[in-house]
Amino acid sequence: SGDRSRADALLPAEPCAGGMLRGVTAGWDERALVDEIGAQHVHFWISWRSVQPTLSPPYLALSEVDEAAVASLAGDNKRFAGPDAALQRYQGKTLVLGLGSGFTNAMPDIAGSAGGERVTPDRIGRDAYIAQLLLYARATVRRYRGKVAGWQIENEPNVAAETIAFGWRAGDAWTDRAFVRRVLEVLRDAVRSEDPQAFITINFHTDIHYEQDIVDWRDLVDRVGIDAYPNYVLGKPLQTARVAERVRRARALADGRPVIIMETGYPSAPTASGYSEANQARYIDEVFAQARDAGACALYWFKLTSPEDAGSAEPPLENYWGVVRADATKKAGWARLRAALAAGP
Repeated sequence: SGDRSRADALLPAEPCAGGMLRGVTAGWDERALVDEIGAQHVHFWISWRSVQPTLSPPYLALSEVDEAAVASLAGDNKRFAGPDAALQRYQGKTLVLGLGSGFTNAMPDIAGSAGGERVTPDRIGRDAYIAQLLLYARATVRRYRGKVAGWQIENEPNVAAETIAFGWRAGDAWTDRAFVRRVLEVLRDAVRSEDPQAFITINFHTDIHYEQDIVDWRDLVDRVGIDAYPNYVLGKPLQTARVAERVRRARALADGRPVIIMETGYPSAPTASGYSEANQARYIDEVFAQARDAGACALYWFKLTSPEDAGSAEPPLENYWGVVRADATKKAGWARLRAALAAGP
């Protein structure tokens, strides 16, 4: 099918055949912006919460996640109404979808809990978490197989423990490397069983530690993904050369697997930390060129839009990744990103 031929384009016989793919991370309803900026390759998430907003005890055991259970959830049109609309909206684009992020904002609510308590491995039990995760993952991949080039499993799992401090994850389970690997294996197995032609990647966070993480988990993936935000603390000087360094290091550790940049970005504010729209535009120019020269096989820019509101997230820079302002006008980075996407290999 046409969808599968697009997927095959991301699985070249030789790594990086055809040069570096250039894409964007986008929201479910941003197809018009994606077309306007000229992106063919798109990355977004189908969170657990978007398929199962709530989970009710008693929870399934792993042995109960059988063909009947997977088929039932995969065939539930109501559960998948939102993701279905997103996939339909992006028809004709080459998609890499995020699956199974353990971030708290991606988790279902626990039915009947006070204040909408979210699912965590500690709250419902690690075995129960694994079983429910497998059901959602297999059902999601089954529903969209043949329409997706690749699946990113989890979200920066190598720094799962560190993200607890930011409130992005909850529970001691995320400090247990053996448990995190078990999560990754479950997600890997879900993709392998339901959509074996799609590729699998993990987006390794590279701003704290990553080298041993790649070595430990590279057997789970077809593509080694990295996330790189070298200017996360200060806006200047621009640190795009560090992104290229991480690409080269990841290639050395990947045991022959192609390396793709699943996320990199630069916020336009807060200005007190040295960020600006002009610096964002410069970062875009530099990072695409340097990543290509370092041997990255793909780069997805994070992202097109963001809240543009200093009070809506912490740290404040998390509100300014986009290249579109709150009033829908374009920042200087918009034109530079459009040019970078159009530049080809």
